[in-house]
Amino acid sequence: MRLHCLPVVASLLFCGAAGSAENIILYENFDSGALDAKLWEKAELVASPTVNGSPGAARAVPMLNNLYFGIGLSRDLKTRPATKVGTVLFFWYYCDTVTTFKIQINTDSPNGNIAHHFSSVPNVWVPVYLPFSSMRFDNNVPADTNGTVLKSVNVYGGGRNSKINFYVDQMALYYDDPPQDIAREIALQKLAVNELNANLATDRYTLDRRAVYRIRSARTAAEKPAKAKSVMTAGSAAANSTSFIQRLRNGSLKGYSFVSISRATGRNKPLAAIQKDLERHLPREKPEVIFIMPGVEDMLNKASHKDISTALNDIVDLCLANGAAPVLCSAPERLNVPTPMAQSAQGMNSIIKLVADTKMIPFLDACSIVNANQKKNFSQLKITMAGYDAINDRAAALHAALAHWAFDRLPESLGGTGDKDTPGKDGGKKPDIPDDVQQSIDEIEI
Repeated sequence: MRLHCLPVVASLLFCGAAGSAENIILYENFDSGALDAKLWEKAELVASPTVNGSPGAARAVPMLNNLYFGIGLSRDLKTRPATKVGTVLFFWYYCDTVTTFKIQINTDSPNGNIAHHFSSVPNVWVPVYLPFSSMRFDNNVPADTNGTVLKSVNVYGGGRNSKINFYVDQMALYYDDPPQDIAREIALQKLAVNELNANLATDRYTLDRRAVYRIRSARTAAEKPAKAKSVMTAGSAAANSTSFIQRLRNGSLKGYSFVSISRATGRNKPLAAIQKDLERHLPREKPEVIFIMPGVEDMLNKASHKDISTALNDIVDLCLANGAAPVLCSAPERLNVPTPMAQSAQGMNSIIKLVADTKMIPFLDACSIVNANQKKNFSQLKITMAGYDAINDRAAALHAALAHWAFDRLPESLGGTGDKDTPGKDGGKKPDIPDDVQQSIDEIEI
């Protein structure tokens, strides 16, 4: 994702067969009722919290007087296994606060140890899928090699003498096939890594698995019941209710409730105004999905790329904190015309796409969609109904994949029943959506 700094990414690909013993370097599910003190230098067994109600998990212990970290967890690899290309570290963690963690895999390599840093997502179990191909040795040499002897796996976190609770469950170190009972969850991390590395420039239909947990946690914890089957749009005039959202309401998403906090007339809102609108409306409306289509006002106002990126990141985090799955959309201005709007749109859209990639959230390239046929989709500089139809087609398809992925539901209007227990497997009418989106849905079903 250009995003190897994040510990978790979403994926929709099934691994297949169970892991063979020779491929599994380490697997600990902490369910035996005891920890081997010779192997676990820093850890203690707990019965709660655990992943999916399993019998046990490991809690990191305080590291008194350590100059850098407050807590740690260490698993010695007594057999001194050697890596092969394709080695992966996987585990679940639960932390009660937001803080920085360091994963350090000690080796006997002259290149030093292998390290990776990440920031925790609080109060929810999060899976960490970490291929060695995304890590490096101390001297910056790639870590995905054959024959590196491993000594121990260590996780350190928090500041000096900090008191935080950090738990680990289902830790695996393997190559090729993972342990069978966690193969499905590991499979849910792989496709997005491939998307990330492929540097996709088209619409993205997957959502970071970590973001899924944040959304579900926020909706569960809400004081008022969250609204199911609800969609919100926010942003520029192009996202207002009489154009973009109305096409969805009367088309593919009948039966859904819709809220638009976009401006139908006048100048587009800058990002700061969009964020204020969301702060006011999100807690009350509690939509499942929100399409965010900024205009180019910030670029016209000479805002820096850094400030625009920061504002977009804040908006995405605001949506996730309120239990809404965000979809970032590019600004659908007419390109290749001598106007300040067209010139600003290219810069603005590159930032929007980068933020979507970095946050690993869905991206709808509305600008590319309408500019694919300017004669049909524009009347001078304004988008025609045909243009909105084109955007709507892709937005509805994206929503189908997103609802299925984030909320375990294929919309009835696209042929599903909305049955959470059997998502997308109802034998209903096949959704009339593009092949690439259908492929995403098929892969999600596993």
